Amino acid sequence: MPKAVYKHNSSPKDFIRKKWVAFAKEIFGDQERDFSILTFPAEAMQDLHLFKDEGLIDWEEAESKSVDGTPNFRIIKGNVRCFEKDPKIQRKLSEKLIEAKVEADFIPYIAANYSFIISGKNKTFPVDVVNLDFDGRMQASVKYPFDATIKSVFEFQKKYSRNFSLFLTWPVAEGEDLNEYKTLLHDVIEGNLNDPAALKFKASFEASVGTIDKLKYEQKSIIGVTKVVIKKASQNLYTLNKHEFYVYGDEKLSVGGRKRIISLLFNFTYEGKAGQENIIYAKDVVSAMSTITDINKAKP
Repeated sequence: MPKAVYKHNSSPKDFIRKKWVAFAKEIFGDQERDFSILTFPAEAMQDLHLFKDEGLIDWEEAESKSVDGTPNFRIIKGNVRCFEKDPKIQRKLSEKLIEAKVEADFIPYIAANYSFIISGKNKTFPVDVVNLDFDGRMQASVKYPFDATIKSVFEFQKKYSRNFSLFLTWPVAEGEDLNEYKTLLHDVIEGNLNDPAALKFKASFEASVGTIDKLKYEQKSIIGVTKVVIKKASQNLYTLNKHEFYVYGDEKLSVGGRKRIISLLFNFTYEGKAGQENIIYAKDVVSAMSTITDINKAKP
């Protein structure tokens, strides 16, 4: 059966998807238990098809068919947790993926179910991959701060001491982002520039950027989001063992102000009692100043 073609597909996005698989294989290794993924697959399920092709998950065609006449799939290997904010697409995914967990918008869901998830009564976590592939702004509401969402992810994973990959993909849309989110980005960077425990970060920032007011929004987004992630990771005794930062998209083909896409990839290892928050943070926060690769300009 031919795979559906995602209407926003591109060679840079295919490149990022392959990176997701590489990171996931590295963090998961050759464990005997089933692989688990939490993702926003969209209707075409491009990422799930790729993870299936790479042997991390598997499914078989069910006897039932979807409304559009295509076969449904029964998961026979791995654990799949999907989130989709569009109710119509959510219903289609629920029908299409038998034995998979398919819920609505991720951020409100984990906020509403926090106590059940952290207690273990709700089995959304743990997972080996948390793939948050946003088609809009990461903080859509003042009610659900971005840093609180990331904090919850690390707390849920920590309960099971689970190493995992975290992928964040979202469009650069300065005109659409909430002021509260923009303030968060600014404040976390400024806080580190005044933090005596983050001198390496400060030195790197001042050498490559200078002052915070010189940051373009794309770079501010990457540095700020990475700092939030590293802070919540270290607070939960997770250390960063691999990361790569990418941007792609043609600024001349702007749609709704969303000129560029940012994709951050992280692999985290749980240190537990062997780790100390301040030591982990001081070491890992420097990664916020890592090289950003523009896929459009990279050599083949």
